Amino acid sequence: MRHLPRLACLAVSLALAAPALAQDALAGLIEEKQAPVADDALLLEGIAAQVGSEIVLVSEVRDLAAPMNARAKAAGATDKDLRMIEAQALERLIEKALLRLVVKRAELQASDEEIDGTIAEIASDNGITPDQLRASVEAQGLPYSAYRDRIKGEIEHSKVVNGVIGSRIEIKPEEVQEIYQREFASRPQGGDEFHVRSFVVTPPTPGEKDSSCARVREARGRVAAGEELLDVANGLATMDPELGWVHETQLAPWLEAAVRPLTAGQLSEVTDEPFGCVFVQLLERRSVQPVALEDAQRAITNKLYSERLQGEYGKFIEEIRSHTYIERKGTVASIEEFEAAPLETPGS
Repeated sequence: MRHLPRLACLAVSLALAAPALAQDALAGLIEEKQAPVADDALLLEGIAAQVGSEIVLVSEVRDLAAPMNARAKAAGATDKDLRMIEAQALERLIEKALLRLVVKRAELQASDEEIDGTIAEIASDNGITPDQLRASVEAQGLPYSAYRDRIKGEIEHSKVVNGVIGSRIEIKPEEVQEIYQREFASRPQGGDEFHVRSFVVTPPTPGEKDSSCARVREARGRVAAGEELLDVANGLATMDPELGWVHETQLAPWLEAAVRPLTAGQLSEVTDEPFGCVFVQLLERRSVQPVALEDAQRAITNKLYSERLQGEYGKFIEEIRSHTYIERKGTVASIEEFEAAPLETPGS
């Protein structure tokens, strides 16, 4: 079963988020600079951090850090390394708490209908029913209520990222046009491309040409018998065998003569060229199709959006952080405190 849900179905609902939403959410968090009173029941479990009205528990930090801590211990990590992992886990949970505050203030909570719809989509993508998905989740030891909470958090995170932060991003038509001209318009607009590998041995001296060609013929026999060319070439060939995709207009005369008669998977005969003895393998041949601006526009826009979203996300989190009361408590150090006074392991 695939673990990560697809949340593309939120696009319509996210379109309703107004550009002013980010500022409204930020303004609503100013009051969080005052330290709220923690629930007495939570105090008994141990608080790692207080983020506005949200609480991060020590148990949450340790649960998040546990898998990485286990791998680090197996690799011989020090106590200081393990504490740093916990500090990083704490920062991730503080970030999640900040996003929960935004969700509350901007009223972006996921509804039961959205959660049910997303779960139904996950089940459909995996070829099972929602009831079968529930049984699978519970069979792995995860309470179904916890699974629904996880899906709820992912939906709300998507709403904040795409609806609030995404509203800050503008992709101008001239930017798309510039990238199209650079990456697509200059490419060949027709003809064939060949994915080619070669096996070349260059003789150290003219007198060693015959022995070099004998090595190439022996290597060709091994490849023809089923061995991988890259494996055979390792330590024997004198040039990188991977030529990649080459357009027919870029083929050297000797290479064009070698690959033109071949079908996918075939080997050429060994030839004696000025640079050495060689044979080639054709992996695949394809026809080049022209790429019009309207065909490339969506891909270019999505790429620019994704790149800028990462930067805007970082800025947004820092804005929210600067307007929110945050206090780290207990034995889980913050990254700033950890780096200011690193822990020493016994005997170091």
